[in-house]
Amino acid sequence: MLAAMRRKHMAKVALGLLAGLAMTYISIDTAARPVKNKSKSYHNLFKYCEQQIKTGKVLYLYQPIERESGAALFYLGVNCPQFDFKITKTIPDMLVLTNKKHSELFLKSGFKMEKEFKLRHRKYWIMKYE
Repeated sequence: MLAAMRRKHMAKVALGLLAGLAMTYISIDTAARPVKNKSKSYHNLFKYCEQQIKTGKVLYLYQPIERESGAALFYLGVNCPQFDFKITKTIPDMLVLTNKKHSELFLKSGFKMEKEFKLRHRKYWIMKYE
């Protein structure tokens, strides 16, 4: 009988430790997650784009990955057209969101860098045609 009481007591202690560990993990994760999300979020990038669109500018995406075009749709509520040097006609005040590795191509074509954003390991440039 004494052994059965010890087993019940040990089970309660183990359950209490497990619950305490879970609560500790949740509290640490809750505190640390917003810091990580801020550096990975497209929120500031598309907030800036949204402000520019409200002034009458048109935003194009240049060779976007699915995450970028999805973020544009999520934050702006519209599908942004894709920029293609062969098809798209340049117009004054057009904006193109591109990865920094493509920026040289735009600079040679008369675009100027308007703003730079760094998300994760990628740098994005907002290119403006004047």
